[in-house]
Amino acid sequence: MKFFAGIGWKKKAAAFFFVLLAGSVCAGEAVRIVSLSPSLTELVCHLGGKNCLVGRSSACDHPAEIRSLPTAGDFARPDTEKLLSLRPDAVITCDLIVPAAANALARCGIKVLFLPCRSVSEYREACAAVGKLIGREGQARAEMERIDSFVASCAKWKKLDRRILCLIWFKPPIAAGENTFLAELVALTGARCCDLKGTKGYFKPSAEFLLGCGADTLLVFSDPVLCREHPVLRHTEAVKKGRVVHFSRSELLQRPGPRFTEGVLQLRKALEK
Repeated sequence: MKFFAGIGWKKKAAAFFFVLLAGSVCAGEAVRIVSLSPSLTELVCHLGGKNCLVGRSSACDHPAEIRSLPTAGDFARPDTEKLLSLRPDAVITCDLIVPAAANALARCGIKVLFLPCRSVSEYREACAAVGKLIGREGQARAEMERIDSFVASCAKWKKLDRRILCLIWFKPPIAAGENTFLAELVALTGARCCDLKGTKGYFKPSAEFLLGCGADTLLVFSDPVLCREHPVLRHTEAVKKGRVVHFSRSELLQRPGPRFTEGVLQLRKALEK
C-alpha cells in the first residue's frame, strides 16, 4: 500500500490543515525525521538538524553525507513498510500528501508536515516550520533573514531585456508557468518570463504556444541540441538566434531549498552574456 499519490489542491489544503490540528513534535525531544523531498532534506541539514534525519527519499542526495541514510521510498512516494521500520516521529514532504495518509500515519503516532515550496514566501514558511520541528528556531530566523536580504539585493540589479520560457523537459515539452518557484527565480534575476497566457503551474505547451509566446530566450536543463532537433522548437525565435541557456545544475533552480540563491546568481551571469 502506498500512502501518497497525486491529488488536487483542495485535498492538499485539507492535509495541510490536518497537520496544523495534529500539532508538532516537541522541540525538546530527540526528533526522528523521514524526509520525502530533496529540498526539505537540504533545509533540515542547512539548519543544523542532519542528526534528526533517519530516512530519506531516493531523490534526496544533498549534502553527500545523507546518502548513507536508508531510503523510505521515492520522491513523495514512501515505501510504507520501510518508513514504519525507521520509527520516525515526523515525516516531512513538499508534495503528494493525501488526508488518508496523514490519518494513517497519525494512528501510528507519526506527525506529517506538508510544506509546499512553490514560492520564496512558502520557502520561508518551510524554514519556520522545520526550525520549530527540530528545535532550531534561531537558525531558521537567520535563514529567513538571509533570504530577505538576498531578494532585496536582487531588486537593485539592472533589468535584463530577456523574455524567457523555462523548459524543464523536451519529450514532450514541459514548461514552468505562473505561480511556480522557477518563474519567480527568473524574475529575481531581473529578466522576465515570456507571455505565459495565464497558464499556472507546470504544463505541456502546445505548438501554437511555443511559437506565439514571444520568448526570445529558452532556459533548458537538458542537452540544448534537443532544441535544434525538436520539430517545433527549432522554429522559435530563441533557437534561431541561438539564445538557449543550458543550466546544467538543475537542482539549484528546480529545488526550492537553501541553494536557490546560488542558482539565481549563476543564472543572472548566464543571462548577462
